[in-house]
Amino acid sequence: MSIRIPESPIAVYGPGAVGNFAGLGGLGMDGFSLYAALRTLSLSQGGTGNMLVSWPFDPRMSCGNDGPQNMTSTRIMLRPQLVKGGLQIDGVCWIQITPGNYTPVNSNQIGAYTYDGTQMTRVATTASLGTLWQAGAGFAVRAFTTPYIPPTDMVLWAAGLYNASAAVTVPQILSHQVQNVAAKNLGLQSGGTPGDTMAVDGPAAGSANLPATIADANLDNTNTNLHWLAFYHAY
Repeated sequence: MSIRIPESPIAVYGPGAVGNFAGLGGLGMDGFSLYAALRTLSLSQGGTGNMLVSWPFDPRMSCGNDGPQNMTSTRIMLRPQLVKGGLQIDGVCWIQITPGNYTPVNSNQIGAYTYDGTQMTRVATTASLGTLWQAGAGFAVRAFTTPYIPPTDMVLWAAGLYNASAAVTVPQILSHQVQNVAAKNLGLQSGGTPGDTMAVDGPAAGSANLPATIADANLDNTNTNLHWLAFYHAY
């Protein structure tokens, strides 16, 4: 399997936020520009806070029967992000729609990976937290054990892993269900077709944790539940 991300210019709005994703998946990023401008104003007045520094796709696309979608135990979520070189990334954020009620097993983690065309390599992670996907509904963040600073403008993959031996309520995070219908898939992904993908998962056979590397042959993009993950920096 090969992964190809369309080239896209990186522009900066606010303190280091990646803002221009024109042409990436056919989506405009006016929403991110507005978010960054308002967040920058808020930070300038309040002084501190979490700022998104990547934008995989507009989370407002999740609506109706397209989202949210259940998370899948043992399946690593990998979402490509354009990030700015030199800007410290403190962790991963997501939007919890339905808090999970499950029995955690193995690892529940977030992380970050680079991709060189042959494999994914983990560059940041955090210790397992069994209650990771059980928090109250709303915006959620989890900090890396050690922040990651991209050496250059690049594509960095946000990762998340849910593991449970049993679940009363399967957790749901904001997502967009990509459909195999050209008029509905927004150019993000056509299940089973590599191409220009915005959703890749780890081994379909499942993972107990976030491995140090994931071979290209073990990457999978047949899962059409495009869960939203992004990176943040704490100012």
